[in-house]
This record gives sequence, C-alpha cells and structure tokens, in this order.
Amino acid sequence: MKRPIRLPLLVAVALLATGSVPVAVAHGRVRTPEPLGVTTTAPVSAENARVGVLVRGGAHYCTASVVHSEGRDLIVTAAHCLTGSGSGSGGIEFVPGYRDGRAPYGKWAVARTYVGDGWQGRQDEDSDVAFARVASRGGEEIEDVVGVTGWLPGEG
Repeated sequence: MKRPIRLPLLVAVALLATGSVPVAVAHGRVRTPEPLGVTTTAPVSAENARVGVLVRGGAHYCTASVVHSEGRDLIVTAAHCLTGSGSGSGGIEFVPGYRDGRAPYGKWAVARTYVGDGWQGRQDEDSDVAFARVASRGGEEIEDVVGVTGWLPGEG
C-alpha cells in the first residue's frame, strides 16, 4: 500500500525543529533565495512571537509554534520533542518569542501533549509531529497574546 506524501507537513516540522527559519519564510514573502541549508534567525517582532522554544528544567531543547484551535491554547512541535512526556506536561514550558535568553511573553506551562500512534508505536519519521495544550495564564490564552502561525497564505 502506498503511503501519501506529507511533504508540506514535514517541511513545517523541520523548520520548527531547527530553531530558526529563513527570513523570507518568517515574513511570508519571497526574497532572493538563501543557499540550501543556510538559515538566518528571524528578527524580533510581534509577528514572530508565535514561534518559541520548549523548556524543561530551565534548558530549551526544541521549538514550537502556536496554531489556531477552538480553545486558543494549542502549539505544534516535533513528536520526538514530547516523547516520554505522556499525556501530562512533564514540567515542559513553552516560551513564545524567545530570543537571546529573554522571554518577552513569559513562560506558559504545557498542560497536555498529543503524540500520534505513528510516532509513539514505531517512531515513523513521517509521523514526527505532535501538539500540546498550554495552560491559560491570568485568564489569557496563548493565541490571544501572540497570535497564530498561518499555514496558508493570508493566515496568521
């Protein structure tokens, strides 16, 4: 049985996992292409605040991005970043807009993680994507504070 190709999803996860994105991608506009494999750190801006890092025990180890959800509290990351954390947070925090050791939007506790069976069961690299819900802070949801990453033109 032939498996469907999920190239756009894999590209998005790969960009999240690198910790930086090409400037053109970060701003949703086409620029002169960078040489393959070269990325630059996206500039600090409210537009880029929706991308941040996952922190456990004070050290950041993966990136994640806020995506739209009904609860306005969802982030996406690579499944290997959440493996072993089960359905709880395991002390993970999301720090949107993280740059140079600064957390301009604070730290948000990860309340629940969602890792698919394709990764949990057999670590299928085509399934290396996961979602997590972050707890509200002071009655605010993460999406309301930093916005969302748009996956289609015009979103975000």
